[in-house]
Amino acid sequence: MMWSKEFHLNSYMLLNKVYTFKVKQPTFGNLSIEQVNRLYKDGRMSKFLELEMTQLFPLLDYVDKNGHDYEMKSEVQDFSPKIEMKCFTQRGLKFMPSSMIGVGRKIDIEKFHEKANDLTYLFCDIVEFPEIKVIFKRGDELIDKFPRGSITYKHRNDVFSD
Repeated sequence: MMWSKEFHLNSYMLLNKVYTFKVKQPTFGNLSIEQVNRLYKDGRMSKFLELEMTQLFPLLDYVDKNGHDYEMKSEVQDFSPKIEMKCFTQRGLKFMPSSMIGVGRKIDIEKFHEKANDLTYLFCDIVEFPEIKVIFKRGDELIDKFPRGSITYKHRNDVFSD
């Protein structure tokens, strides 16, 4: 994925700061631009974004482990060493563990809160793809505000504001 302007953070990462990027238009085979963008906007292409975040935030080491996507290469103040990425779409965002999301699955609030307390979340707002907004949030602060791990679309601006 290519970004429309040069962007390097080196080791600069802040909690609750919105970073906004515009992706150069990706293509795939014979799919139209509209078809590709639709796939990105609904979260099906999040693996590309997971890898791209390590280019934008070099302190992130992509590990794709059960329960978190990244580990910090070095300590950053107020960040957990484990980072989980989630995408905000037109349907909102669910930040509970994937094992608790979906038909027939149930959320275990106690277990979810325990896991969230040990994480920093990297949220990507992909609603306006190819523009993407990124923000890092502490898990303990998120569960105080959204204890069931679900953020509706109407709270989008609350989440993606400095």
